[in-house]
Amino acid sequence: MVQEATAAPDLVQEVIEVPGFEAHYVPALNLVASVIKDIPRAPLAPTVKITGDIAEANTFAKWGTDNKLPFTIIDAVNSNAVLSQAIYWKSNAIISGGLAYGNLVIDANGREQLQRVIDPVVEEWLYKSNILRYLRESSMEFYKFWNVFPELILSNDRNSIASLSCHESAHCRWGLQNAKGLIDTCYINAQWDNGGKFDSPETEKISVIDVYYDPVATVRAQAALASFIYPLAGTSSGKTYYQDAPWHALIP
Repeated sequence: MVQEATAAPDLVQEVIEVPGFEAHYVPALNLVASVIKDIPRAPLAPTVKITGDIAEANTFAKWGTDNKLPFTIIDAVNSNAVLSQAIYWKSNAIISGGLAYGNLVIDANGREQLQRVIDPVVEEWLYKSNILRYLRESSMEFYKFWNVFPELILSNDRNSIASLSCHESAHCRWGLQNAKGLIDTCYINAQWDNGGKFDSPETEKISVIDVYYDPVATVRAQAALASFIYPLAGTSSGKTYYQDAPWHALIP
């Protein structure tokens, strides 16, 4: 439940309104109080009906008609030196500049500039989370499969992200859309090409959040959520579950 915060009218110097929100500036208290006036709905996610040839037990969507397309992709990359080197180069190119953070400022010429900041808390998190390994793995998975499955694990107090990792895309399968048209479950199994099933003892089932609408609020609203998949993918027309990389057109 959202409770509206108010301030005495004679103390409020300025009220800034944006759709759905108000910000009240109280100079006597050096305070800015935000007020949520209304909560807009999330964007619509149309449900796509899929037939038995790409659904398994009405539970998850197969990746390819035989659920083995990721392994076909791996074979295609490993058997083509030019393709393999191209993916490797693109992966390195996207992370070659490293990870930088700071404040975005406007210089005297009106251009945006990143003002570098070194925050000990952020630096410690980057070290403990082994962010460089995550960047290497996720960039390779992206250019190879066009679909990435990062798992974010919350801290015990749920106030921050304790760690993140990149699952192998070939091991991940999306659950079918729920009644709201959202994908809320990811099934992870390293044996999809060797008889693995969604209900196999070794299959891991992880919640998925909707990244299109206020993911932070979504996570906070689910008190039992300890970790989740944050979907990342390229785009291809007409695909609800798994996107196709441009080079996948080379696969027979």
